[in-house]
Amino acid sequence: MTAKALSKKTTRSVGLRAKPNKTSKVIRTLQAGDQLEVIAEGKTWFQVMDPETEKTGFVAKDYMDRI
Repeated sequence: MTAKALSKKTTRSVGLRAKPNKTSKVIRTLQAGDQLEVIAEGKTWFQVMDPETEKTGFVAKDYMDRI
């Protein structure tokens, strides 16, 4: 599954995080429209792979749109 960063809830950047929590280290700042490969889906977080850097991390589901 593919998803893009940012939903209608926000227009600011979103952090690709090392762990599934809001205080975890930001691996990369995602901009609107950045596409990610979804590896796993949890209750409130997606585990994703960033095809640009090939790094894996987590993004809150509220800030993602499936495409």
